[in-house]
Amino acid sequence: MPYQSNSVDDNRPKLSSTSRRAVLATGLTFGLAGCMQPLLEEGEEAANGAENSSDGTNGSDDGADDGEDDDEDEEPDAWQPVAIEEGWRENGFYSDVPVAGDELLYSSYRDKIVGIDPESGRHVWEHTTDGRIYADVSVGPERVYGGGEAGILYAVDRESGDLDWEFEVPSDDVRIRSLSVVGENVVAVADADGVTYGLDKESGEKLWSHSGSSITIQNTSRELGQAVDGKFVLQGGERDRVRVIEAESGDVQWEGDDQVWAAPTVDDDVVFAPVTQDAVVAYDMANGDELWRSDLFDTPYSRPSVADGQVFLGSNDNSVWSFDVDDGEERWRYQTGGSVTARTPVYRGWVFAPSSDGTLYVLDPDSGDVELEIELEPQGGNGTAELSYAPAPHGDDLFLYAESSLIKLAVDWEEQYDD
Repeated sequence: MPYQSNSVDDNRPKLSSTSRRAVLATGLTFGLAGCMQPLLEEGEEAANGAENSSDGTNGSDDGADDGEDDDEDEEPDAWQPVAIEEGWRENGFYSDVPVAGDELLYSSYRDKIVGIDPESGRHVWEHTTDGRIYADVSVGPERVYGGGEAGILYAVDRESGDLDWEFEVPSDDVRIRSLSVVGENVVAVADADGVTYGLDKESGEKLWSHSGSSITIQNTSRELGQAVDGKFVLQGGERDRVRVIEAESGDVQWEGDDQVWAAPTVDDDVVFAPVTQDAVVAYDMANGDELWRSDLFDTPYSRPSVADGQVFLGSNDNSVWSFDVDDGEERWRYQTGGSVTARTPVYRGWVFAPSSDGTLYVLDPDSGDVELEIELEPQGGNGTAELSYAPAPHGDDLFLYAESSLIKLAVDWEEQYDD
């Protein structure tokens, strides 16, 4: 069924294994102390990579083991989250939740692209860039991609952090503020003016470009879209339309009529997009024909997630919505205490919904009922630790971003097997 050097404080409060509602402190107890920890030695990093790189797992893996114990090879029929505790937390100047690779996490820290050990939170490697990385990084089979205020996209080796190539946008004083989309041979990225570039994945050479809207991508990490069957399905600017672009040639196959607030999602040859008319729309991937449209109560800033025949997304009316993937009929709606502007990923059969009320809600995808609520306290203990980024699952764990800090949550999962 059904994503720095840090120090660990063993005195931090743990969550009760029997509680359905947990409170996590994300205060100032760490300060910037974690930033001063030494990096792992190069040989140690190389050894770790050699040990783990052949297992074929990735950050969206459903928790299968590495095959070391034949008695444990059977995949569970279902997973039940029964307890959560904080593993480590690092306050500082990160830009977004980390992206999970096979054995490392990848993120941006100030003016650096970093590879992070998920067990300890320490930086395995760092690559210094010209200026702060505003959007978070994207991960391909060989490289990690990140761009920022200097208007340069950096492609670095995901094992060592060494620079492979860089691409600078031709316009002066224009920043890169979108995540890259990594295709088979081409990488797509957008700058703050909404211009989308197609770059050769091996060299960084510009192959094509398309203008977008004049409304700039906002000062947060922006998902751009995804690569599907030799095409890019993209949002080029803050209110740009959905575009399906041939990856190699840059030819536009079709463009939607509606402006969108967040990146589209493709599943089974259907494109799902949150549009500015307070609705979610399903388009035929082949020709752009509208298949269905469902209204929401307010603007959907959340990129849709698709699983088990349902489309999940959040909106500015404080709600998490579920719609039938075939006809757009509303299945359920759950109202949180704040706006839901981040993607609501589905992992191991559960919907994880971050809200601006400072709570991560774990919802049953069939009913919308709350299974767990994980509330984060703000730095200093006052106000709300607003959650506006999707959590990243990696194995049994979840990684969150809040108030420029990275937080690891260790989840105790109960494996369930059908009789």
